Amino acid sequence: MNRDFTGNLFVTMKKQRNIETKVYKELTRYEAKKLFQLQSHHAGVGCYKAKFLGQSGECLKCDASETIEHLMIMCCESEKERHEITKFFTQKKVQQSLYMLLGGFDSEEENCMIVSLVIQFLTRIARLKDI
Repeated sequence: MNRDFTGNLFVTMKKQRNIETKVYKELTRYEAKKLFQLQSHHAGVGCYKAKFLGQSGECLKCDASETIEHLMIMCCESEKERHEITKFFTQKKVQQSLYMLLGGFDSEEENCMIVSLVIQFLTRIARLKDI
């Protein structure tokens, strides 16, 4: 990947690893495990359960395919509980995406804040244990 051998890619990756380490240190072991499952797309949402466990992959609330993105951004049933996350993205003037929700910001502080909001959101909708 680093075609010009200047080390720029390595420095960028090292900085990102340091940010991720800080985010994980702020979480409990259980929350960190759940965050990693979301980031690696191995969370127990409908599509994952359909693929690996043979269960239905549909959202129980809105009859759409339940992906991580659907659960975190699009599900109409949890729109009220998502208010704090939406407010955060509006204040930062950033478009909401799954990447940004799971710690895609360049700043440690913003990543810690959004990850904290995501964990709170999953707790409020009682899905943290399911994932």
